[in-house]
Parts: sequence; C-alpha cells; structure tokens
Amino acid sequence: MFPISTIDRLPGYDIAFVRESELQDYIQNLPCPNTQEEALEQFQELYQRVSIEDWLQSELVFDLGNFIMRYRPDLITLGIRINVQVNLFLRSIEKYAADPDAIFKKIGHSVGCFALTEEDAGVLSGLIVDTTWTADEETDEYILITHEASKKNWISQGMSSSYAIVYARHIIDKSDIRIFLVDLLDEEAITTPIDILPVNNTLDMAKIQFNNLRLPYSACLEHSKKSTNLELLNGIFFGRYMIAEATINAMLGQIEHIQENINASEIYREKFGKLGFLNYLNKCHEEFYQYKCHLYADRKSLLYASTQHSLFLTNCYKIYAVEKSIEIFNKLQLMFGMRVATSHLKFENLLLHKVTEGDTYVLRISLINNHFKEGWFHMFTKAGLTIKDLYTLYLKETKREKMDYIIENFKDISDNIIQSNIPLLNC
Repeated sequence: MFPISTIDRLPGYDIAFVRESELQDYIQNLPCPNTQEEALEQFQELYQRVSIEDWLQSELVFDLGNFIMRYRPDLITLGIRINVQVNLFLRSIEKYAADPDAIFKKIGHSVGCFALTEEDAGVLSGLIVDTTWTADEETDEYILITHEASKKNWISQGMSSSYAIVYARHIIDKSDIRIFLVDLLDEEAITTPIDILPVNNTLDMAKIQFNNLRLPYSACLEHSKKSTNLELLNGIFFGRYMIAEATINAMLGQIEHIQENINASEIYREKFGKLGFLNYLNKCHEEFYQYKCHLYADRKSLLYASTQHSLFLTNCYKIYAVEKSIEIFNKLQLMFGMRVATSHLKFENLLLHKVTEGDTYVLRISLINNHFKEGWFHMFTKAGLTIKDLYTLYLKETKREKMDYIIENFKDISDNIIQSNIPLLNC
C-alpha cells in the first residue's frame, strides 16, 4: 500500500485527473486477491490514484464498477469497495456536511464505511434506526447508544475503515434521524467482525455497537438535521443505481464469454445453432447491450434530479436488473453448462448484488408502500394492485388483515409496479 504522499509523486499519474483507460489497464492486470488484506490493498492503491474531488464530480465510480463486472467479475470485492467508499461514504459527507472540503482535507484518502442497517431490523433494513443519540449541552457533545441486544450490522469494509457514516435517531423523537461521522480508531467505538460470508472471503464485514460514545458537536453532519427520512437515504440510491448498471454489464461479460467459447469450435457452433441456443444467446447480448445504453443515457437524470420519482425509478431498476440477470444466468447455465461455470462471473456474485445496499425484498415492500401513499385515485389508475386486489382489500375489516394480504401477494403487486414504470428486457 502506498501512502498518499508517495502516490502524489508517481511518474505519469496526475492525482487531479487520471484517464479512465489508464485505470482500466491497472484493473485489468490485477491478480485475483485471496485474502481480505490483499483485496484491501488493491482498493487503496486504486482509490488513491484519483482525487476525492474527481471521484465525486466525475462518473468514474460507475464506469469503473461497470468495467470490473464486465471484464473482471472475479474482482467484485473491488467494485463493492469503490461503491461503498464513493457513493455511500464520500457522497454522504458531500451532501450533509456544512463544510465537506474541511472534512475531506482532514480524512484524506482514509477508508470509510456506511453504518445504517440495524441487526434487529430484518426486512425493514434502512427503515428502522434503533441506535439513538442524545445531546449533552454542558459538554457540547452527542452521545450515541446502541441497544445492548443489537448492533449496527453488515457494514462493508467496516473492519478496515478509519471512519464510519453512522445513522442514529433521537432517543425520544424517532423522526429526528441524524448522520454522524465517527472515528473508528477511537477506543470507545467497539467493532466486532461478522463471520466471513460463505459467498465471499475478500470483503471484510463488521458489526458496531456504541456504548455511550461521546462525540463533539462537529461530528454531526449539519444538514442532516433538516432532512427528511427519504432525503437521508440519498447516498444509498447512488449505490443501488451503480449495482443496476454493474449487474447488466456483468451479464454482458458472461454472454460474451460464452460466445467466444462456442465460436472457437465449429462443432459446437453447429450443435448449439441447431438447438436455437445461439439465436437466444445473441438476442440476450443485444437486449442487455441496449439496456446498458438506456441506463447510461438516463444516469444523470436519475441520480441528480433528487425527486421522489427518480428515487422510485432507481429502486425499480435495481430490483429488475438484478433479479432478471439471475433468471437469465440460470437459463444460460442450463443451455451451455460448463461454459457458464468457467466464466469469472459466479452466481454468488449476482446474489451479492441482490442483497447489497438493501435486499430486493425490502425494496419491493418500499415500492408498494409508496404506491399506497399516492392515494386511492393513484391505485385505481396506475398499475400495481388489480381490481381484484382492491376489492379484496376493501372487504378486509382490519388493518392487520389488509397488511397480511399485501405481504402474501407482494411479489405480484410489486412486479406490476416495476413493469409499468421501466423498460423491460425481451429475453
């Protein structure tokens, strides 16, 4: 790992601006890491080659994430770390700190993480915040407290981070949620590792528990005091959108791998051609490529519009892109067997995309919740609930009965909502 001062002096590298092709060449030649330590070192070396300003102002984080998933999906850990560092950690500071430049100057290129999820939240991850804050006016400090039976949970690169973005609510007013920048090197910040994920051994995860941790008033990101709960999740939507793009690119790389493998053999071209599998494979490539182009064209309007509708669409894209890719991956595996298995893209990578930054189950419930909030006229005139669903709900007597019906049918309902709001892949 290079210290920042050394990176600044590397010949041929300008920290203010590094051409994307140079970074792609760097990534292309990286070995696949075998340990968390190796994966962290790869990330730090890449991260420090670009200024914080350029990470935030350019779309480099998305383009490099897409490159990794299309051409080096065996480096998925690197893509996840970049996503967490830029879209969740840096963007939260940029949006909510009163003077983000002062913070960036202080922390430099330190590794950061994002602590939102609560251990007891279950499927309501991101919707429930049980870590609390109180203010001590005598000492000008905030006090963070985690319930003794719970912890902040599933924090990507949390064990190797120097700083964490932490969400906490007022101990009495649950609607007063604020964002804190916590120095994890503070001895009072207790971190314990989660067991290594069975699908990935090169991404460190953490649980964090705060036991009356005292923070200076400056640790609270000032603008988070005035934000709605939806606005406070801003950084997550950048991360979710990046996952949608990266997943589409991962499938493009998978399809191209199969095409190259089969094209190398005239015998296999003939056999798979007679079965019609090659036509399907080519159709998949065309569809995923067109979808990639659509997402690229809409990226700015979705990410920087900061409207309820753009955030809603981002959730739709993440759910659809990941779940459709898993469906096509499995179909291709049945058709082409080991040609899929020999690719660097694994089913477990797609599964990680499904759960990272909010499982699609959680997002589906969120879509239905937004649908209801629009009111009865919206529900009657927009896709989501069918006439049969609406009539059934009308007959239900209690709120509990209505909720049970929604949960039992949540996939069909959310599918209707998604499919009526975004373009679909025709394969």
